[in-house]
Amino acid sequence: MRRYGAFLLFGLSGVACAQTTPIAPNIQEAPMPPPVALPAPDALPADVAREITAADAARIALRYQQSLKVSEAGALAAHGRTREARASLNPTLSVSASYSRSEVFKPASGVSSSSGSGGGAGYATSISARQLLFDFDHALTAARQASALEDAALSDFARAHSDLVFSVKQSFYTLLQNSNLVKVNVARSSMRL
Repeated sequence: MRRYGAFLLFGLSGVACAQTTPIAPNIQEAPMPPPVALPAPDALPADVAREITAADAARIALRYQQSLKVSEAGALAAHGRTREARASLNPTLSVSASYSRSEVFKPASGVSSSSGSGGGAGYATSISARQLLFDFDHALTAARQASALEDAALSDFARAHSDLVFSVKQSFYTLLQNSNLVKVNVARSSMRL
């Protein structure tokens, strides 16, 4: 039994050591498309003609950034869920009214009938009030949870707002610093010549 196990072990190790040669993939080179030249705008709008400040850049980013709008929509949805959860704590009042009228047609003359009365009309109204008295604090706990989730969504929106403003201002000042360094290096190179 041991001989067969040893034979099998040596046979498998020989198979594992022998590897096939790698196969080169068949790749076709794609030519680069020619560069596209975009025409310059005829005239710049009045608010773009001037240099923008860091506050202007942050204001533009706050207006157009989609992730901030998603975060704001999440906060608005959390507010709706909180209102829905709190609604179960309030009493409900329902009012209904109805009117019904029925007529019984009398048979033609000369035919006997077993029913002898005509029709009738009636109004019906109902008012009902409902208040949750005790549910082992399930509704109250659900309302508190929804309120905590709303606070978390509002904090997420505030964080996204602050992160966006920070990122835009950091990029603005990095660009300003780099453009000033380019001016300094150009001035230095012109002084050396």
